[in-house]
Amino acid sequence: MASEFEHTPSSRSPLHRLRKSIAVRCLAGLVVYAALLALVLWGINRASENLFDSAFPSMETVLTYADDLEHDRFDALQTQALEHCRIVIFDGDGTRLYASSARAAEKIHASDLDLISEYNEQSFYEVFQESTVDGLHYRIVQCTYSLEDGFTKRITAWCELDENLTVVAGDLFADRGALTQREFDFLQGVYSAQMSVERVSYQTVDGEERILVLAAPLVSDIRYQQVIDEANRLPLLATPAALVITIGCAWYLVGVAKRATRPLDRAINAYRRGDEQVDAATDVPTELVPIYDNFTDLMDELREAREDSQRIIANISHDLKTPLTVIYGYAQAFRDGRVPPEKEQDYHRFIGEKALAASELIDTLFAYA
Repeated sequence: MASEFEHTPSSRSPLHRLRKSIAVRCLAGLVVYAALLALVLWGINRASENLFDSAFPSMETVLTYADDLEHDRFDALQTQALEHCRIVIFDGDGTRLYASSARAAEKIHASDLDLISEYNEQSFYEVFQESTVDGLHYRIVQCTYSLEDGFTKRITAWCELDENLTVVAGDLFADRGALTQREFDFLQGVYSAQMSVERVSYQTVDGEERILVLAAPLVSDIRYQQVIDEANRLPLLATPAALVITIGCAWYLVGVAKRATRPLDRAINAYRRGDEQVDAATDVPTELVPIYDNFTDLMDELREAREDSQRIIANISHDLKTPLTVIYGYAQAFRDGRVPPEKEQDYHRFIGEKALAASELIDTLFAYA
């Protein structure tokens, strides 16, 4: 009788082996799990960065809208991240093109641009306080970094102010004669007691010059600690997401393990039902192919043994029936008195021989059992 179980093909394509591999499936699940956790962590970091950017906006925050600035899309600056800032933009001729508020337009003028340090430090001011015989003086130096190495600081102009902010020496601001307190604060990068000020120059896509002035809130210890506390609470908000991802990964791995044993379960149930065929070989995971093959081989051996047993029992039953029939016939003849006296000895001998043959057949059956 032909084998009833379909065996796993001895040769599978590499792609098929990879697709049916438990290790590959588990590794894929773990890779997805790690990627999702990394995505959650990235989201937390981005949320923290956005939190700090919103709480402490700077010129870097403004420059994230560089593409909008280059196209003069100033409405893009009206965002929550910059809501506490004051921004004014001038063209190359000093004409104001944009102001984030009326207060900003009122306090920042084109004539103030040469008093405000550049964000990229192409031109910036340093203020030093000196005590002289004439009282308190301020020395202001206009600096830039060398274009050759980018590290060497060069002084391009300087001036000295008395305590009334009148220019008493130097070539810097000589045309002004004196500075107001607001202008002096601008030189030090101060817009107000709570805000700093700086500017940046850039060009539009059409090559037109633009100058952007930013007044941003200063960082206070109290506000900084508040933001730190808020940032520390972000991982707690991400805990449910990480828990859901972990549960999902565990459920997937359990499913992989269950699916791996289904082909073998189908083969066992098919054998139990006595089905002639079971189509499970192609679904067997690569790692379980030897186990499945061993099982199907064992089932084939057991089936052959069962068939041999049935055949032997049938043969013995047939062979046992013949002597028993002879014994029964002679016994019936003795009972009916149809045996001639001269044949009684022969009949007795035949009965004994057939009984011995039947006994030998029964011994053979017991030995086989």
